[in-house]
Amino acid sequence: MGVSIAYQAIPENSELFDRLRTDKKISHLFIELFFEGRGPFFIDELYKLYPDELNEILDWMASKKPSLGKKSFTSRPEVDRYLKDILILLEATKANYPGVENRAAYLEKTQDVIEKKLSEKLKENQLDGSLEKTRTLLYGSELLAPKLFGKYEQKLSLIPSKEVKKGAELLEDIKAIELFLSSEEEYYRDVFEQWKNLYLQASSLDEAILVGTSG
Repeated sequence: MGVSIAYQAIPENSELFDRLRTDKKISHLFIELFFEGRGPFFIDELYKLYPDELNEILDWMASKKPSLGKKSFTSRPEVDRYLKDILILLEATKANYPGVENRAAYLEKTQDVIEKKLSEKLKENQLDGSLEKTRTLLYGSELLAPKLFGKYEQKLSLIPSKEVKKGAELLEDIKAIELFLSSEEEYYRDVFEQWKNLYLQASSLDEAILVGTSG
């Protein structure tokens, strides 16, 4: 699969999480910025370091023609207002849940190999439905806000906190070196450990995980 996947922990009782599930404009803009820079919690950093790049995205959002349904934004000032709202929500989340911005992972076109190796390992451990469980860990178990978006609109997937805990239990005793044995697979070991650690950290704090795909 020629796509990359980004993961971001998010507290289910945060206002940010609630707005992403109920406010299409907030959710739509957040999705468009999900892969920019170091992730959604660093949008303010992107604005300071690469203002031209961010302005291009925001201009595009203001002029974007919908593929299905109504246009999300009517003007650039409206986009800017919602960006301000998102920045306030992000700052409040970081203040209330220290370190949440760093509980993230990124798989750059490595998920196919991880899916194969991990599902084989879980099968060796006599786990029923090993491939299905692996795909849930990688791609999410449900959509974040299915009622807000049309069939062909970009969406984020969600791994609820209860599923994160189950995933952490599956991954806890699996070491990357058991899946990727050769020296040529060192990169896969590194990204797998980062991804696994996200599950363990999010599970310990009862957080959900957002999943976005790009490419």
